[in-house]
Formats: sequence, structure tokens, C-alpha cells
Amino acid sequence: MPCRLSAALALVLLLSVRPAAAEPIDLYGRPIEFFLPAGYCHLDETQPAEKLLVDNIVGMNQGSNDLIAYFAPCNDLVAYRVGAIDVMSEYGIVFVPLVNGGFEASPSPRAESLPQIAATLPALDQAALQRLEQEASQNPQGITLSGSQFLGLIGQDANALYAGLVAQVSDGSSSFPAAGVLAITQLQDVVMTVNLYRPYRSNADIVALLSEAEIYVAQLVAANP
Repeated sequence: MPCRLSAALALVLLLSVRPAAAEPIDLYGRPIEFFLPAGYCHLDETQPAEKLLVDNIVGMNQGSNDLIAYFAPCNDLVAYRVGAIDVMSEYGIVFVPLVNGGFEASPSPRAESLPQIAATLPALDQAALQRLEQEASQNPQGITLSGSQFLGLIGQDANALYAGLVAQVSDGSSSFPAAGVLAITQLQDVVMTVNLYRPYRSNADIVALLSEAEIYVAQLVAANP
């Protein structure tokens, strides 16, 4: 059974889980102004359960992506740390993709590199979206996915490319269908991906994640002209 927080304990935990303020970070020798989306906080690697999540992501992406940030809604982190929820089903991850296991600076400005990357991505799979929406409408208890499905390019603007996906996510004891949006952007000459996830109930979740990704990436780009 989920435990209830006393008002005092909830206040203490909320004070200890604060959104990260904007601050310059050294990224491969580049000073990058970095911050999290509004309402999100970094996972805390001094917390054993959160360190395990971070270590798993790092291990799964060894040699292919450098982890820059792993974050979740601040309120979810509070609940997770006291056992009020068993899994953080909404979260975000920022990576820098590696080339041959190492960082490679983009040789082109963002305005040139994004169209080049877009040309390598598949177009939006409208048929897959329709199948997902139909299955979701017929299964009020939620759909079950086998593996993951890349939905292709769902949007692009001057700041980033946006791709959609759905996947069955497991924490080892339970699983749930997740919607995901992957934003590909470039800050200075560093290409990075912003990955946002939440439980999939309908295609409206993909649309909502796309809007969140667009807002967040626009803020990052504006902070790093």
C-alpha cells in the first residue's frame, strides 16, 4: 500500500528536491548554459535506487551516448523516495550521441546540420499512429506493446528535429506502455538529444510530449546563442 506523507515530512522532502537552476556546465570544453524543464529535478545518485537507474542508463548507452542529465518530476521523486510510488513513469534524459565511441563536434551550424540529420530519419508513420489510437480506444485498461516502435519524424523547427516512439517499459517487476519524444538539437557545436517519456494512453500523450519538448529546447537554444 502506498504510504502517506505527513505535512512536515512532505515539506522537508520538497525542500530537498528542488529544480536545477540554470548554470554553465563544461561540455567537452564548451561552456553550455544548462537547466532542466520546469518542474523537473535531477535524480540523486546518493539515493541507492536512483543511482541504480542512472547506472543502468549509462551501462545501456556505453560507447553510444554520453549521459548529460536524467530527471523526473520533482513531486514524483518525493513520492518515489518514500515508497508512495514504485516506479517513475514520467522522466527525461539528455544525451550527447557519440561517434565511434567518442565525442565529435558538429562541423556545421545548427541551421545546416539539422536538415542533414532530418534527411536520414524516416517520415512519420501515420498508419502506426492510427493503429495505436484504435487499439487504445478499444482497450480502456491500456495497451500492451511488444518491444519498441519508432514512429518517425513528427515535427521540426529552427531549434530541433522531433521524432516519436512508443515502447513497453519495464522496471524489472512491472511494465507499462510509454510514449516518447526524442528532440535532436545543437548547442554551439554539440549535438544532443532530449528524450521525454510518459505512460501512453492515447496519441494525445505524444502530442503533449512534443509540445513540452519544443518549449524546453527553445529555452535551451535561447540560452546558448
